[in-house]
Amino acid sequence: MTATKATAKTESDFYVIRAVQKASDKFSEAIQQYNDKYLKRSLEAGKKFGSDLSKDPKKAVTQAFDDGREILEDFICDRKDWVTEMSQKARDAFDEMVADGKKLLPGIPGTKTLEEKVTDSVNTISRFIHLADKDDLEKLTDAVNSLDKKVENLTQTNTN
Repeated sequence: MTATKATAKTESDFYVIRAVQKASDKFSEAIQQYNDKYLKRSLEAGKKFGSDLSKDPKKAVTQAFDDGREILEDFICDRKDWVTEMSQKARDAFDEMVADGKKLLPGIPGTKTLEEKVTDSVNTISRFIHLADKDDLEKLTDAVNSLDKKVENLTQTNTN
């Protein structure tokens, strides 16, 4: 029995060593895969660019810039589409919130009083800095509409 216990203890000691070796092997394999997948390809491309650069520098640099421009244009197009989509979603969400707020606003007590006070404050500030207020703009709109009708009448009278 002592031989069995000694064998079991030795195997458990070796288990730790085997686990460390297995982890080390997996780590080495992961590093090797990374090197093959990313670094090797990049290094080969760099070597090719270097040889092209030594043969015909102008062509190599022009090609590199053209490749970079194509990649950047594709990236920008993709991002523009994404930004457009996201901004449309944001606008839709904001419009929905505004619509919900307009539905809820009349039910809140004091809303009308607050609106009147804000309107009065804006009108006071606009008069102070000599800007037109809502009433002035309405009068101007009415005057322009009236003038437009008179011009239409005159052009009809002259054409007949």
